[in-house]
Parts: sequence; C-alpha cells; structure tokens
Amino acid sequence: MAHVQHYKAGDVKRLCNEYGREEELNNRDCRIATERTKDNYQLPSNRRMHYQLEYELGKRVSEVPHSNRKDLNVMSTWIVTLPEQLKTASDADKRRFFEVTYSFTQNRYGSENVMTGYVHMDETTPHIHVPTVPVDRNGRISSKNVFTRKELQGYQRELDATMEQEFGMKGLILNGRTKGSYTVRELKERTKQEQAIKRRETALDVRERDLQEREQSVIARQNALEAQEEAFQLEKDNYRQKYEKALKLANTAYEGYKEAYKNLPIQEKRNLIAEGRQPHGKLGVPLVNSAHNALRAETDVEKRKRLLANSPEFVQDFYKNEDERTFIS
Repeated sequence: MAHVQHYKAGDVKRLCNEYGREEELNNRDCRIATERTKDNYQLPSNRRMHYQLEYELGKRVSEVPHSNRKDLNVMSTWIVTLPEQLKTASDADKRRFFEVTYSFTQNRYGSENVMTGYVHMDETTPHIHVPTVPVDRNGRISSKNVFTRKELQGYQRELDATMEQEFGMKGLILNGRTKGSYTVRELKERTKQEQAIKRRETALDVRERDLQEREQSVIARQNALEAQEEAFQLEKDNYRQKYEKALKLANTAYEGYKEAYKNLPIQEKRNLIAEGRQPHGKLGVPLVNSAHNALRAETDVEKRKRLLANSPEFVQDFYKNEDERTFIS
C-alpha cells in the first residue's frame, strides 16, 4: 500500500527527528518498538545523520521559485508499506523491496528532489518514508500541481507493475485498499474529507491572490511616494542654489557699498542719506529707506532712540550731529 502526505516548512525538523528516531522523538503512544530501532536504515546506504536531509531540503527549496505563504507544502512524503506477501520473505528481499521503491520514486521526481529514504522496521508494519520536494512542470514548488488524482493513481499503478517485474507477484502495491475497495460509510467519509480539503485549498488560493494584489498596491504607492520625494528634493536643491547665489550677490553688493561709504565726507554722506529718502533716489537702497522711514514714523522718543541705536552705521552718522530736539520732534 502507498499513500502520500504533505508538510510545511515548520514540520521538517520534527519529521527529521521522527524519521531518524532521535531522542527528542515523542513515543507516548508506544507505536515504536525501541528494541527493533537498531534494524532501521536509511537509503542510499551512504547517507549520514538525518540533519543532512533538513539542510539539503532547505537548500533545494531556496533554489526553486515558490510562494512565501506560511502554509506552503515544501515536502511531500510517499509512505510505502511492506506487503503481506513479503512479510515472511528474507531480509534481503525486504530490503530489495524498499530499494526498488526508493529508486522508482527518485527516477519519477528527480534525484535533486528526492534525497533519501527512511526504512522503519520498528513499527507494526515495516515501511519506507521517501521525502520529496514537490516541484511541478513549471519549476515551482506546488504539491497541488504535482500530486493530482491522476498522479497518485499513476504512481501506485506503475510502482505495482515494477514490483511485479522484480518479484514475479501481483498486487504488492495495489491491494484492496489502494484499488478503492471501501465500504459505503468509508467512501462517504473519504468524499467528505476530500471536499473539505478542496474548500480549504480554494480559500487559500483566494487569500493568496488577495495578498498578491495588496502587495502590488503597496509597492505602487511606495514607488509613487519615492517619486514625489525625489521631485521635492530636486526642487529644494534648485531653490537652495538660487537662494545662495542671490544671497552671495547681495552680500557682495552690500560690502562694496559699505566700503565706498566709509571713504565719503560727512556732508556727502548726509546728502546720500537725504536722497535715499525717495523710492527712486540716487542710491535706491531699500535698507536706507526702511531705516529712515521707521525712525520718522515712530512717535515714542525712547523707541526712536532704540531704533537709531539698531540702525546701520551710516544712518547713525547722519543723525549724529543733528540737534536732538529737532530729531526727536
């Protein structure tokens, strides 16, 4: 009899412990006869510790395109039990049965996806576990696409034919159960379970599509924000360059004006200040106009004094020799 089971990434370490019969294995149900565990073996015979499977499976999964869903099945394990006809056979024939099973599975799914086989002789019925990375024809990990109903039937049928050629006996794989000889009650329960699985898979597909759409929407928004930020930064840089250039020109002009003003006689300074009262005077310097207008507009004497103290030097020079009463009035 042969059947397949599917597992997620979070199950791999636990299964490796179980397959390799590590000390961490929970045997509370006593299904394992520990005194016979020494008779277990791994295929091919040159395999080392079971941790090798955990590493190689993780490496293979990283090489193959796959969904990032947490519920993705990254490992599918064929479990093939020793048939009744071979239970009394020699140890060599039993081993040959498991070796043929392992080779058949490896040839079917590729040696890069089938790395080892675990033979357990310490349970009620001897059997082999053949872990497989389910890579479909499109080169992606998908147990749903690989293990279709047609594939499950084909695997058992062709493995049965291979065993018939090897041992000269029919029905070593396709016994009553695998052929579908179930009671009506069992068939109803089986159909119910299959329908539940199908509904769950459909729901997962819908969730995956929804997540992909949301992810694409987030990426589009992020790209738009990055483009806006880049445009804003460019505009900011251009403005800063223009501002710095204008400020440099203004400072240069102002320093030149101050230097020229220092060397003028006092009367000429007064004349320039007087002309600077008009918006289109000889100097046309807004700084002079604003300081002069502010002083004349202020009626509070103390405030006018403070304004004068904070005015440019050449404005202070203009009023320095004026009669204070005239200035204040």
